[in-house]
Amino acid sequence: MKLISSVFELCRQRDKQQHFWLSLLIVLAVLPWGGLALAAATSAAAGLAKEIWDHCYGTGFCCYDLLADAAGIGVATFIPLWLM
Repeated sequence: MKLISSVFELCRQRDKQQHFWLSLLIVLAVLPWGGLALAAATSAAAGLAKEIWDHCYGTGFCCYDLLADAAGIGVATFIPLWLM
């Protein structure tokens, strides 16, 4: 039960929400021009670059931010399927 409450607490953090939505939007923006693989790779690279920047100059590297990025990418891959 503690694990579930910890996950919900992470989901409420504004930073994690921003990672999720920005990753999702990057995939949807790149998808029409580059296909799903390029869109997902672009979004993942942007999220990783942000975490590396945070490690060097910001608040520090956070694996949970990368998980939020992955969740956004995952949801974005299903949106075109839902629209068909």
